[in-house]
Amino acid sequence: AFVAFALFAVIELRSRAPMVSFSLFRIVPIFGGSATYFSIGAGLMGSMFLLTFYLMRVLGLSPERAGMIIVAMSLVSVIISPIAGALSNRLGVRWFAVVGMLLFAASALYFSRLGSDSQPSFLYVGLVLAGTGIGCTMGPIVAASIRYSPKDKVGMVSGITQMTRSLGGALGIAVVISVLTSATQREMPKAHGNAHIALAMSFRPAFLVVALMYAAGVAFAWMCDRPVER
Repeated sequence: AFVAFALFAVIELRSRAPMVSFSLFRIVPIFGGSATYFSIGAGLMGSMFLLTFYLMRVLGLSPERAGMIIVAMSLVSVIISPIAGALSNRLGVRWFAVVGMLLFAASALYFSRLGSDSQPSFLYVGLVLAGTGIGCTMGPIVAASIRYSPKDKVGMVSGITQMTRSLGGALGIAVVISVLTSATQREMPKAHGNAHIALAMSFRPAFLVVALMYAAGVAFAWMCDRPVER
């Protein structure tokens, strides 16, 4: 994949009509928005994978019930998104983006406390934090990226932003699976060979890695917008 991406970059840089104009990344808000979206994609997809896996494999819930619990995050984001969108137009995007990334990181740290005896209701605080983070970041960041893009490159900038989130999501899931697998193997002796307990103990390091993914995006979130002119 890395080799293919390198070849793609070389071809695009030489093309007269590129699919992705890399010169757009010289515009700080576009670069910041894309990098932040990459961090969000990595952390959010990794976190959702871990939560679904935890609910079904550790707590033994059905896919339907697991989905009904996780959907709380989306409901919160639906409420927060229009509020954050309206306020960010007046106050600027960067503050909402930074706060949103910090809320994402807080949700991952909260989920790192999950254990084999945690109740499904324990997840709701973390889901509310993550849902608020989505509402504060996703819409405002895309709006800021488009606002600072050249008029003839608006569609390309929107596509780039969404592409970076997808790339981040693919990487995030791969990383958390690796961390979870390695941690489970390390915890087996402590769990006296009980794979169920070893798995439950392994979610802490996996969610800590997710928190680091979000934290890495805080600096980029500050770059998503320019100071509001008074």
